[in-house]
Amino acid sequence: MHLSEIGEIAQKFWIDIPNHFPAAGLDEIIVMPNHIHGIVVIDKCGHGRNDCRDAACGVSTTTDNHITTLGRIINSYKSAVSNICHKNGFEFAWQSRYHDHIIRDIKSLNRIRKYIIDNPAKWADDRNY
Repeated sequence: MHLSEIGEIAQKFWIDIPNHFPAAGLDEIIVMPNHIHGIVVIDKCGHGRNDCRDAACGVSTTTDNHITTLGRIINSYKSAVSNICHKNGFEFAWQSRYHDHIIRDIKSLNRIRKYIIDNPAKWADDRNY
């Protein structure tokens, strides 16, 4: 997948998420011409990993007194990408919502990783191709 300038911005800001949300880690990602797929791991210890065994894991992770949630992460991400695109004169808008799914086990994680990795091969079948 060859990224447009907007795609490059979207990818750059996605990769930067853990710098703004210490509790967020990233797994697979693919930026497509009209959408993005990515896995965000949120842990309560603030390490961006899902393997934490610390006793503090029972406490909600906070950043500047705000609980780290997927909604906060995605809203911040979408806002940052929109702002830089508009400042650079790109016509750009996100859909108003996003689709999420809680991954509960390794089998689901691996299935979703494969879906993300295989997504570019399906682009020619997309209705917006």
